[in-house]
Amino acid sequence: MIARPEPDQGLAKIHASVVFQFLQVVTRSKPGRYSPAPGAGAPKNGVFQQPANQRPPPRRKETGTPPKLVEANGGVAEPTVWIISTRPELVSAARTASAGVGARLTALGLPPDPFPTDGVAPPDLILLDATGGDAAVAFLSGVNRPGGAPVVPLLAITGDAWEERVLMFSHGAHECIVDPFHIEELTARIRGLLRLKALQKRVVARETELATANRELVRLATLKDDFIATLSHELRTPLTAICEFTSLMLDEVTGPVNDTQRECLEVAHANCQHLAMMIDDLLNLSRLASGEMRFNPVPTNLVALVNDARASLGPMAVRRQVRVTVRPSGGAVMAAVDRARMRQVIVNLLSNAIKFTAEGSDVEVVAEAVPERGIVRLEVVDQGPGLPPEQQRRVFERFFQGKPMHASKSGLGLGLNVCMEIVSQHGGRIGVESVVGKGCRFIIDLPVAAGDGAAPAGPQPAPDPAGRAPRRGKPAQGDSP
Repeated sequence: MIARPEPDQGLAKIHASVVFQFLQVVTRSKPGRYSPAPGAGAPKNGVFQQPANQRPPPRRKETGTPPKLVEANGGVAEPTVWIISTRPELVSAARTASAGVGARLTALGLPPDPFPTDGVAPPDLILLDATGGDAAVAFLSGVNRPGGAPVVPLLAITGDAWEERVLMFSHGAHECIVDPFHIEELTARIRGLLRLKALQKRVVARETELATANRELVRLATLKDDFIATLSHELRTPLTAICEFTSLMLDEVTGPVNDTQRECLEVAHANCQHLAMMIDDLLNLSRLASGEMRFNPVPTNLVALVNDARASLGPMAVRRQVRVTVRPSGGAVMAAVDRARMRQVIVNLLSNAIKFTAEGSDVEVVAEAVPERGIVRLEVVDQGPGLPPEQQRRVFERFFQGKPMHASKSGLGLGLNVCMEIVSQHGGRIGVESVVGKGCRFIIDLPVAAGDGAAPAGPQPAPDPAGRAPRRGKPAQGDSP
C-alpha cells in the first residue's frame, strides 16, 4: 500500500481563500444595480451614487430628445412624475432617473385617496413602491376606479417574488421593475412610459380636433339641407302659379291665342314643368336626408302601378316615337311598397328610358315574382347608348350626370339617387346592367307582400350586388348599389 502524502496546510488555506472570494463575487449583486445595502451605493448629497467597482461600462448615448408632452392649448409641458414611496433611497434613485429624461419628480406617501384633490393636475407617470403592501394595492385600485382620476402610466417597483408582479399587473400597473434595479434601466423605462403618455396626449388632441371638425361638418350639412329645403319651397310656390297660368292660356281660358303665342306658351310651360321636376327632386332629397319622408308599405300590384306610370308618360313617348311595353300586360305581381313613392321611382326610371332611347326604339318594363328568393323583381330595359363601367359605379351618386353617347340631357343628377334612397327605405335594392351601345337594364328587387310567397310586408333586408350587408332605415347618402 502506497502511503499518501500529508496535505500542505498552507496550500489548503490559499485554496479556501480563493473559493471564498469567488463565492463573494458570485453572490454579490450584479455590477451597477441599485441595492439598498449599507455602504454599497448609499445616496450622497441627494443623488444616488454607485460604487466605483460596480459601475457599468460606458454605453452609447441615446440621440433621442426627452419626451415632450402636448398641453391642451398646443404648447409643450415639462413631464411630471410622482413617486409613491416612503423609502428615501428609492426616492433618490427615482429623482436621478427622472432628471435624466428632463422630468420633474414629486415624492408622495401612500394617501388614502390616489390623487390630491386640491386642484392639482394628475401626473404624466406614477412610480409606485409595491413594498407598501395593502396600501399599494389600494392605491392602484383607486387610480383605475371607474369615474376616478384619469388613468396615467404606472410603473410598479416590486421585489424578486413573481407573485408581487402578478398582483401589480392584475390591479392595473402598466409595467414592473424589480428592486434592486439598474439606474439606467429605470431611466429607460421612465422615458418609454413618458413617450407613451406623450403619444396618448397627441391622440387625444387629434381626436378633439376631429370631433370639432365633425361637428362643424354636421352643422354645415344641416345648414345646406335647410337652405335647399327653404329655397325649394320658396321657388315651388311661384313656379306652380306660372305653370297653372300658362296652362290656362294654352287652353284659351283667358282668350284666344295665335300660333306664335301658342308656340311661346308651350315652350314656357315645358320649361316650368322641367323646373318643377328638379325642385321636386331637391325637396325629396331634403326630406329623405332629414327623415321627414314617411313610408307606408302596403300590398300593391306592381303591374297596375307600371301601367299607371306608362299612361302618365304617354305624351312623352308619343312625342319621341318610343314604344313602351309592359310584361305581363295584366294579372297581379304583388309587392309590399308605398304606392306613391314607388310610382315616383317607376316614373323616374321610365322617363329616363324614354328620354335616352333613340326615336322609334322600344322600352320594356318587366315585373315578375321570384318566390325562391322571397322577392319581386322589376326591370326597366331601354335601347339607349348604354353606360361604360366607370359610370355604372357612380350612376346612383348625388349630382352625378353621365355623358350620353347621342345627346346632352339637362337635369340635376338627383333622380336616380332619390330612387335608390326610396328603394332602400323599402328594404330593397336597385342596380344597373349595361353594355355600351346596347342600352341599360335597371333592376329593382323588393320584398313580396305578406301571404304572397315569403317575406312580410314592410322593409326587409335585401342582398346587395356589391356584397355589402343589407341596410335598414335611413340609407347612407351617396352610396352606390
